[in-house]
Amino acid sequence: MTTIKEDKFVWENGDYDYSVTQRIISGKFNKKRRKLIEQIARHFTYKWSAPYGRSNNGYALTCGHIHDCCGCLTRKGMDVEFKKWGNNHVAILKIRESRNF
Repeated sequence: MTTIKEDKFVWENGDYDYSVTQRIISGKFNKKRRKLIEQIARHFTYKWSAPYGRSNNGYALTCGHIHDCCGCLTRKGMDVEFKKWGNNHVAILKIRESRNF
C-alpha cells in the first residue's frame, strides 16, 4: 500500500484540539485512479482510527492517561472530494486530526 507524505499537506483550519490539513491533486481521473485514491484514504483512516492499537476484540485502545485533557491524539482520518473546476479535475484530500482536550 502506498504511504501518504503528510508534509505535502497544507494547514487549512484548526484549533488546539483539532486540525485540518489539505492537499489538492489535479489531473485526469479515470476510474482506476479514482478508486486508488479512495482506497488509500480508506486505508489511512482505518490505520489511524486507533492510533494506540486495537484490542483482541477489535476495539480501539486509548492512550492510558486518567484525565481527559492529556492532549494525546485520539483520531486521525482522511476525506476525499472529487470536483471539476472549469476544465480541471481535482481531488481534495483532507486529513482531520483530533486531540484529547
